[in-house]
Amino acid sequence: MFRHKRQTIRRTKKGASLALVAAFAIVLGLVLWATFNLTYIFGGSQQVRNAVDAGALSTAQKVLTVTAKPGENYADVADTSGNITLSNINRTWGKALLVNANVQSMMTEGQALPQAQTNGKTAFSGAETINNELYQQLNNTTLLSTFFNQIAAQRSINMLGSGAGMKASIQAVNWPTALLDRGAASNLNFSPGQIPSDANINVIAAGGALAGYEPIKANGNYFYFVPFRPGEMPHLVSNRIFDMNRSDKTPIANIQAIPNGFSVTGNGTGPDGSVGSSAYAITNPQTHYTLAIPYGYLSIQITNTAKWFVEGKQVFESSYGTEPEEQWGVKSVKLTTGGMINGYASLGNEFTGQSLYWSMSDIARNNPVLVQKMVQRMQEVSPSFTKNQLITLLLSQQLVPGVTRYLIYPVYTTADNTNPEIMIQPITGKLPKWLVATYTPDGSELVIPAVPPAGAGPPPPTKPPGSNTNWQVLIGAKKPDGHHTTLIEQNLWEPDSGLNQCLGQVRVSHTTNLYFAEN
Repeated sequence: MFRHKRQTIRRTKKGASLALVAAFAIVLGLVLWATFNLTYIFGGSQQVRNAVDAGALSTAQKVLTVTAKPGENYADVADTSGNITLSNINRTWGKALLVNANVQSMMTEGQALPQAQTNGKTAFSGAETINNELYQQLNNTTLLSTFFNQIAAQRSINMLGSGAGMKASIQAVNWPTALLDRGAASNLNFSPGQIPSDANINVIAAGGALAGYEPIKANGNYFYFVPFRPGEMPHLVSNRIFDMNRSDKTPIANIQAIPNGFSVTGNGTGPDGSVGSSAYAITNPQTHYTLAIPYGYLSIQITNTAKWFVEGKQVFESSYGTEPEEQWGVKSVKLTTGGMINGYASLGNEFTGQSLYWSMSDIARNNPVLVQKMVQRMQEVSPSFTKNQLITLLLSQQLVPGVTRYLIYPVYTTADNTNPEIMIQPITGKLPKWLVATYTPDGSELVIPAVPPAGAGPPPPTKPPGSNTNWQVLIGAKKPDGHHTTLIEQNLWEPDSGLNQCLGQVRVSHTTNLYFAEN
């Protein structure tokens, strides 16, 4: 009896051990199964995150292809396809800024006609229309999701099971955009001399470029530029940085700012589960431009007037060209002393053999104010334009018979109107197809007096007439028989806002006074 009992006890302990081993095996299997599944879950989550990151970068690159039409006044800042994109939206706002800076300068100088203010408003509203069209598309989640899916949907997320796929998630919420790198450099370089100094505009710069997301006020309007750091490619940014600069949470006052940061959300779905993720990226076109009004030109107009005086009283007025010509302006005029007088003159001789430079009175020697105005306006086309270039152009242009108007303008060999070469031509010459020379300047004329060299004293009001000469024929009278001429030269500046290409006009005015029957 006793032995049999002990054997029974022995079998019971052995059975318990086997039960423990079996239980441990089951638990271990469950742990291994759970670990395996967790590995797949975590692996699947990482695959989804990688796919969403790739989709965010794709979106940041593809948004550069979103286009808006340049409208009537901004074809000269369009890209090679004739569109406005994130790459050149800053050029659009830059041209609008220059136009309004010119208007503000003209107002300071008292030369702004009502049309100038109208043109300033037109420039701003045109840029704003382009801006808003681009803004709407860049904040269109449906459009952005197509950019996302082009890359993200191609990424493998096989750890969520056979046939698992990636797709943009736009049902629950729109994808917010952001205004990143505020205050950093935009892709629009500029030179301070491009802005008229008397416009008194506070231009905010960063590294030789206009600063991004820093509104600049000109002529009562706000202008801004999108920052794109030089040398950077589109890249991912953190959720924290993105959220701090969201367009809807921290907007920029007075403007509907074009975003440079984009968010995406995607879902990976398969037989073994569904995983969602979001990512954030900043775009950069890696293209740089210069602040400019590409289709801009200066006009130089020569106007010559002859005034005919008999016994100190003006009896006639005529015009003459830049070639020698003979005119009879006094015909059978009765004299107070009895008899009559006929008078004629040889005019236009002061231009014989001269270049356009020498036809402009004292332009480089004694008129630095006019030179500065001309150079500044042409720097709005090409910021590197200099006084020496201006003088070289004027010296190179000989006066053309029968022509009294000349244009200084850019020539481009690139489809996007960059790297201009500045030329000069008579109005009858071969001009670019884009140039429309019929616009009337929107500023009023102002005489720019010559500034004499230091110590030279004020310039005389008249200048020796050169070879302009007059003669008279007395009929039935011998006296008075005196006669002489005087030549008055003036340079007048007529500024323009630049909206309609013309940046300003210099009028070279010659007035020859012809005196007959003097005592």
